[in-house]
Amino acid sequence: MKRAAQLSTPTAIILLLLSVGCDPEKAALSMFSDQGLTVLQPARDYIKPGGLVVTPKKGKKVLAYLDPYDDVTSEKGTYVDFKGVVQAKAKKQSSGIGVALGLLGQVVSLPIGLSYDNSQEVQLSQIDTSGKRMTTQMVSGLIAKKATEAAIRKQLKNNRVFVVQEIYTATNMQLSSTTKAALSASYGPQSAVPKCSPETLDQEKSNQQNAKQSSSVNGNDSSGAGTGKTKTPVKPTGAALSSQKARTSSTTVGGSNPNAPEQSGGNQAGKDQGATVGVCRNAAYSLSFTAKTAIPFAVRLNEIVMTDSGLDINYGSYTFPQTLGNTDVERATAFIDAAHPVISGLVHLRH
Repeated sequence: MKRAAQLSTPTAIILLLLSVGCDPEKAALSMFSDQGLTVLQPARDYIKPGGLVVTPKKGKKVLAYLDPYDDVTSEKGTYVDFKGVVQAKAKKQSSGIGVALGLLGQVVSLPIGLSYDNSQEVQLSQIDTSGKRMTTQMVSGLIAKKATEAAIRKQLKNNRVFVVQEIYTATNMQLSSTTKAALSASYGPQSAVPKCSPETLDQEKSNQQNAKQSSSVNGNDSSGAGTGKTKTPVKPTGAALSSQKARTSSTTVGGSNPNAPEQSGGNQAGKDQGATVGVCRNAAYSLSFTAKTAIPFAVRLNEIVMTDSGLDINYGSYTFPQTLGNTDVERATAFIDAAHPVISGLVHLRH
């Protein structure tokens, strides 16, 4: 009998559909778009309800995020029970740990130096999500406030403008073996993955430093497993690669694009890096990936447009699966790109 995995982190959500269909990434993203959500890739911990996401109407697509301009009223919780959505789809699905960690690394930065036995299969069965939301009425009230209205009007000259209505967050994920074999993972030949405890994240930092200094971490390292099988080091991809590039280059907003998101005189493009998780071992068969604070992994957006009577939400025809589409949340839901519901390369503009 296969071991059930327990999953409860932001990024793990994408993992659950890895083994489905000929295009696993598309299948995974469809679960988000079906719920009217857009994936943050990589995860960003500064996203808040009431923040603005802007992108040029024409020319090179530059995505930028602006912090809320006015005090925002929001409430705990989310409109969609995303935990239930994930559980309904994840019960019978598994994938190779290499594929799972590869896609996980598209959303958050994985621990440096982590290596694993690529032949292992993992599965998940549970995810605990939380978040914050604004009702549609709250969004309507926000865009009527003086500072927010002025900022949106300025951006609408050349850009599309979206308000973040909901944020979906999580802090911890667990991957478990689908066989009776223990999961093999380490930080190089002499740095075992620590046991999970309140001090785990501090220990994880130390392990990452040890991994950086170790010259023996490579694809042929078989230590720590006790099996002699080849272990594969995690290579920087997605969020990790974006963070690596951010450390070696400056952020440019717009470049030669005259339609780039507007900045105020004192604003600077934030060189924020993607969120990072630590790893610890719950048991021989289970690894846990944990962040100190809840990381936003997806958002619901409302597009704001100019009408004859002023700013308003651009109500559309989106509907949740198997519903009539009568709720205001459905009608207000918008996508920057419905065919690819992902926000990547996001620049943080401070004001």
